[in-house]
Amino acid sequence: MVYPVNHSLKSNYIDSKCVKKVIVEYLPNSLNNMPILNLNKNNFDSVTSGNGIVMVDCWAGWCSACQSFDPIYKKIADKYSKHKFAKIDATEEKDLISSLGIENIPALLLYRDGFLLFKQSGYYEEEKLEDILRQAESINMEEVRAHIAAEKE
Repeated sequence: MVYPVNHSLKSNYIDSKCVKKVIVEYLPNSLNNMPILNLNKNNFDSVTSGNGIVMVDCWAGWCSACQSFDPIYKKIADKYSKHKFAKIDATEEKDLISSLGIENIPALLLYRDGFLLFKQSGYYEEEKLEDILRQAESINMEEVRAHIAAEKE
């Protein structure tokens, strides 16, 4: 894909500061961030079982709280693009929602390295979502694995 260059530049010489400015100011924001993934029964396990943090929003089009929460979720997804963000449409994925034990929407799930760390229904403000992510980032996953292994013995 080719993006037009700012034609107001007065010279053909473009230094690194100018290139950075063009990239930051003129490229669409969506190119800088990962998209929000749509999860279904076919891709749920592969997305949530990988390394890293995956935040999942369970929603439905008819849910007014879900609609109000959507811009907040998208803003956090843009801000924390190093993590994966996904959505499950509760209307279309009833079996998946049921298998996850989701009874009310909106609901938020957070996985890290394949482990479910957070599962709760409700509407979340931006600050609360950031807090949930920071807590997930700070967890020592080696301790989590050791704890789970000890429980299995």
